[in-house]
Amino acid sequence: MVALAKKAPDSGYFAEVGVYKGGSLKHLALSFPERFILGFDSFEGLPSEQWSEMEVHTPGEFSDTSMEAVISFLNECNNSVRLLKGIFPGSAESVKDCKFSFIHIDTDFYLSVKACIEWFWPRLLTGGIMVFDDYGWPNCPGVQKALVEFGKPFKTTGAKYQAFMMKN
Repeated sequence: MVALAKKAPDSGYFAEVGVYKGGSLKHLALSFPERFILGFDSFEGLPSEQWSEMEVHTPGEFSDTSMEAVISFLNECNNSVRLLKGIFPGSAESVKDCKFSFIHIDTDFYLSVKACIEWFWPRLLTGGIMVFDDYGWPNCPGVQKALVEFGKPFKTTGAKYQAFMMKN
């Protein structure tokens, strides 16, 4: 993920959707201390609003965290991270006019991944990169489905169960 983020344009925000306990977000923030990063999550587990019958995971899974716990975990990130709580893309209303250069998407559900692609693509700078966790993983079949349906070229990253697309 960091190697791809290094290839992202110098301007624009970084973002992560699906923060969970903040591990990936912290890694990004410490690797890019000069970048401002937005982290989106319900902090209440996978949302029932975006569940569909194709999903292996169930609503409420990954609820063993809180926004406060993640804030504490990110303490050493020098205020370079802003967390936005809620169901994406509704939680992104306050940043709808921002442009993005790098986005890490780890939302597990088809409808969540689809919503991320549709919301971020028009806001992604030329050369910007979206990375998708759980691509090709049997427990998250919706990730691959959403990417294929979007119809833009994408590649696997070399990491197991991860794909990315770059806006040209």
